[in-house]
Amino acid sequence: MKDKKPIFYVILISLLILIAITPAIALDFNVENKVSNEKIKNQNNIVVAKAGVDDISANDSDNSTQCNNDYCKAPKKLSQSQILKASVYVNNYVAKNKKLPNKVSIGSYDFSMPEYTYLISKTINYKQNNKKTDVIVKYGLKNPPKPTGTKVKGKLNYKFYYKYAKNLSTYIENNNRIPNYVNTKIGKMQYQTAVYGFNRILYWSYTHKDKMPSSISLNIAKNHKMNKVIPQHTSIHGSCILQEANSHSLTKNFIILLSNYSCGPTKIMYNIDSLISVGKCSCGKAGDYHYHEASFKNYCPYCKVYGIMIYKEGSKCPEGMWVCSKCEADFCLVTGKEHIVKSPKYLTATN
Repeated sequence: MKDKKPIFYVILISLLILIAITPAIALDFNVENKVSNEKIKNQNNIVVAKAGVDDISANDSDNSTQCNNDYCKAPKKLSQSQILKASVYVNNYVAKNKKLPNKVSIGSYDFSMPEYTYLISKTINYKQNNKKTDVIVKYGLKNPPKPTGTKVKGKLNYKFYYKYAKNLSTYIENNNRIPNYVNTKIGKMQYQTAVYGFNRILYWSYTHKDKMPSSISLNIAKNHKMNKVIPQHTSIHGSCILQEANSHSLTKNFIILLSNYSCGPTKIMYNIDSLISVGKCSCGKAGDYHYHEASFKNYCPYCKVYGIMIYKEGSKCPEGMWVCSKCEADFCLVTGKEHIVKSPKYLTATN
């Protein structure tokens, strides 16, 4: 028995040591899990910050951006077949209600009528040029301020309605809103009449195996019930906000926009404090035409006011630019240089 006592003590001491260190092991495991969860959370924030502007992964079957809110699923682009299918809904709605719908659901997202107007005008343009690619969505479009028009009666052949559709999409791209009317040879089409007419073209195409009509006939009075109602709907994407943790603030609300141009920025974010983008130089100062990441204070050097800079783009500057909503001075996304030759001012860089 004397020989066995040391062995007993060794076993007892070993058990006591094991019991003593077990909580420490468990604690380390919990902390490790906590750190792991924090990393995942931060990674998710990064994905969210880029989802609104980066290319969608091939694994994203719904081709939609990701947002903190489950209901915000705004696609970057739509197939022409999706838009043609939507024209059936709009056509049937007008036939039943004698007015345009407030919104059009395509996939899991509700588009405002101005956004839908751009989609159908662009689709007609694409079909004119036998372009089969998807249509890039343009968000945040406004209704016309004062829709007006005349009686529209007559026939438009395909050359004319293609021309009018192109004029419409170009106006929208340059002004970020719908025009009050569309001038045609059969009358001044009020906004609502124009939408109905262009939608009719795509509805015909959908019901005729993707072909386009040789002409379209319209007979709509100026005081038609449809022209008395302006569709009202604010798309979620237009007011979608992002909460991103960064070195400046733990929670900042950013507006995320998408470019409609192939040479446009791949990332556009701004709030009352910051202007953030990944884009191409539009002033020439960068010395190349590659993509650069840049960030500036949301501060106009002319007005000397914070929070009034916004993003704009158009055919004259498809690369995009930061523009003061008060004095309308515009600046390069990459260098922050003002787009004037003599004595340009600069935005204040933050990186």
